[in-house]
Amino acid sequence: MLVAHQVLPYRLTGAVATVFPVVELVLGLLGTVLAVASGAGCWGPARAAIAASVAAVYLAMAGYVARQLRTAPGAPCGCFAGGRPSSVLTVLRALGLGLLAGVAGLIG
Repeated sequence: MLVAHQVLPYRLTGAVATVFPVVELVLGLLGTVLAVASGAGCWGPARAAIAASVAAVYLAMAGYVARQLRTAPGAPCGCFAGGRPSSVLTVLRALGLGLLAGVAGLIG
């Protein structure tokens, strides 16, 4: 999918395709564990750090897809294992989720 998007240099596509999902998974697991632990008062400053990281991931996705729309507008998004092409709505979804993650980190 990343090769079809023509955004990243070819030599980086394998590494990004391997690392990015792992980062998403780790952030999701950390967020879940800390949310469960919050009942015990363990949430603390880690909440803001994780929320900021999640916001950064979504903002990076929004930037990536915005660039992909210019380089390969008909390429499939790959979102949710789907084959539909990326669109402006894909960018707006990522921006909105990034904003929500940032707000969640600020207000807890």
